Amino acid sequence: MTAQTGIPESQWDEQVARLGGHLYQSRAWGQFQAAQGRAVWTEAAADWSWLAALRRGRGGITYLYAAYGPTVRQSGLADALASLAAAGRAAGADFVRLEPMGQVEADQLIAAGARPVADVQPRYRLVLDITASEADLRHNISSSNRNLINTAEKRGLSFVISQDPAQMADYLAMQRETAARDAFRPQSDQYYDHLAQSLLPSGAAKLYFVYYEGQPVASAICADFAGTRYYVYAATYPQQNRQLKAAIALLWWMIMDAKAQGLTHFDYGGIAPDDQPNHAWVGHTKFKRSIGGETVATIGTWDLPLKAGKYRLYQLARKVVPL
Repeated sequence: MTAQTGIPESQWDEQVARLGGHLYQSRAWGQFQAAQGRAVWTEAAADWSWLAALRRGRGGITYLYAAYGPTVRQSGLADALASLAAAGRAAGADFVRLEPMGQVEADQLIAAGARPVADVQPRYRLVLDITASEADLRHNISSSNRNLINTAEKRGLSFVISQDPAQMADYLAMQRETAARDAFRPQSDQYYDHLAQSLLPSGAAKLYFVYYEGQPVASAICADFAGTRYYVYAATYPQQNRQLKAAIALLWWMIMDAKAQGLTHFDYGGIAPDDQPNHAWVGHTKFKRSIGGETVATIGTWDLPLKAGKYRLYQLARKVVPL
């Protein structure tokens, strides 16, 4: 079997799920990549699979990027890397960027010619097992947050789920205020429009809101895959949220909704490393941990150069101007 271009068939998700793969390796996420104008490549075997998108950086650099991929079991890493390299060459890429998940060791990647680079997707994530009873899940929450959750409806907060792409505008309005408060640069509005148009109508992703007096106060974008709800993006109106404490109620409601849908885990996404108390995500990590969960670590982001000379130039350029 050789790598295929285009969106994979529906059975693709069965293979990824069997291997324990991430949402970003799913067919739906491939559709989102294609909606952004990126060529999607895939290949799978008994012990591995990967989905990657062809991306372009500054200076004419081109790379094949497998976000949280390949997914590997047992001795499949060498074959998965060879497959990615072959696909990268066929696509005309200068290198392959990968974030292996599964049974992978750093020395195996180094032996194959890969080299570690700054993380793109978070190396550490927080994942909550939601198969326990609601009472047991509540037991892990601090008393102050339990009170905020228990009194949310009495305080006038309500929970709304939407698959309407037009409501992405409500999310984006909040994100602009969140970005201004936290001094970060979010993805472009066009990025979220592509997400809305490609994933919301089918239910592959959904918008979640907390409303107060008819107006949205806090919001999130989540997607369900292989028994897990992924907390992909979130935003609030900071001042209103600070007054109403809506975000903690939204988080709990999303977890309980996932449990009601028969899902088994809630993936909060990236968190700060335990040994970095000054990390930019410390506050967000404290918020996520307030309901519970276990840290899941991956091996990070790696590059597999295909054109050595061009890759060296790329590295030099990055030291001057980050790409």
